[in-house]
Amino acid sequence: MQLGELKVSVNGMSLSRPIATRLFVPNFESIRIVGKDGHYLILEIDKNQVTTVNDLQQYQDDNLEIVVRDRDQVLHKIYGYRIIQDVIVLG
Repeated sequence: MQLGELKVSVNGMSLSRPIATRLFVPNFESIRIVGKDGHYLILEIDKNQVTTVNDLQQYQDDNLEIVVRDRDQVLHKIYGYRIIQDVIVLG
């Protein structure tokens, strides 16, 4: 999923709505934005961080591919999201 696709699909949602992922965990965990690397926007699980829609809006390059980096530094593509308990959960 590209950043622009996600931004368009969450347009109108609260800017303070949190974003999380279900990758690598049974439920969902908070994520943090690591930053840009080439054509990727890299995220990783961080239980101590709350990333919101507003945080994503700060990135202007809508062609960035959203990926989540695991503990072994492997990048995993995001294909979509669902809303669970008022949280945008990427998967």
